[in-house]
Amino acid sequence: MAVSLQDVERQKDALLQKHPELKDLHVVPLCDSGLSYQELSDFIEKCWRHDYEDKPRIVFSPDLLEFSIPEIKYDRVSTIARNGPDLVGLVLGIRTDFMFNETVIAAYIGTGLSSDPDFRAKGIGQLMWLNDIEHFLENHASISFAWLDIRHAWAGSSYSTYGGDPSKVHFKRIIDFYAKAIDYQKSAAVGELNAIEKLGIRSATLLFTSNIGLPGHFELEIGSHAAARDYAGFIHEFQSDNDIKRYFSKEELARRISFSQGRVNGVALAVRGRGRIQALMYGFTNPVKDEDNYFQVDGLIFHPELSYAKKRRILSSFEKTISDRYGSFSIVVSENVSTDNLLKYGYLPVEKQALCLVCENGDIDIKNQRMDKLFLELR
Repeated sequence: MAVSLQDVERQKDALLQKHPELKDLHVVPLCDSGLSYQELSDFIEKCWRHDYEDKPRIVFSPDLLEFSIPEIKYDRVSTIARNGPDLVGLVLGIRTDFMFNETVIAAYIGTGLSSDPDFRAKGIGQLMWLNDIEHFLENHASISFAWLDIRHAWAGSSYSTYGGDPSKVHFKRIIDFYAKAIDYQKSAAVGELNAIEKLGIRSATLLFTSNIGLPGHFELEIGSHAAARDYAGFIHEFQSDNDIKRYFSKEELARRISFSQGRVNGVALAVRGRGRIQALMYGFTNPVKDEDNYFQVDGLIFHPELSYAKKRRILSSFEKTISDRYGSFSIVVSENVSTDNLLKYGYLPVEKQALCLVCENGDIDIKNQRMDKLFLELR
């Protein structure tokens, strides 16, 4: 069901009637906030440490925020709230384009929802989402998604509101996340694994080693600006079969590939052979603790004519490069951005997230589109 600006205004009015104290908050798009990447990161991390404590999660470092939102001064979708001078609420809207019927459509991922603990249970999370949706509609985007943590299913949480309420969620899939420990000892230490879990990842690491050579006549290629057009075409042609396909311009993909700031590095690895691209992995390195980095896969695509044996050797080569060149001890990938069954390559399930469509403006008849394997990266 399409959402209009009038729908959002009605929901906001009802929320403010229930929580009149929210009327005192100053809510603006990120471009008008005057905040830096460091200030955004400090606030998100303060809130998320309160929520997650030491549980595994993505870390919104200043560098990752710059990787995700290249220029704050133009971001009219992400939303912040202040109580006087104090920042008390925030939600990010990250641009992600799709292709539908040969037309590029603008979309966003809503993520990073953060609220000051003193404002919890007062409707601030819902207020942030409603303003984010309002900004999304004002900027003429067609669809907006959110990754929601199913561990946070209590009343009033984002998942219970936008993942569990059929009247608000337009599409929902529970997505499995898989991990491969390249350095199983470090993975066990960072993940604080028990003895059985340590045995599991050690066995997977030994059985599916990350040092098998490439098939004959195949060559590994480190991603570059010059290859971005080829990579974008490969992603579009061979990603999972959906009516709505993830789309990258060559400029956006080139920006991601070349990004290097602090410990966040955009990466693309390709294997070429027989005159064409045979496989592509792209994503970024991200810190988890003071010195450790893992690799988050945004896309893993194999040419459909490859045999299992060749795919395994290619993936092993990718893993070794991720470890040797980029210093990552582990690789994490969601099942929806891989074109093959990850269990067959020694990847183990580690968590689940809900991928939800939280807003659509009516440009696309969502209910009649194939979206079971929606190719959309985690943010």
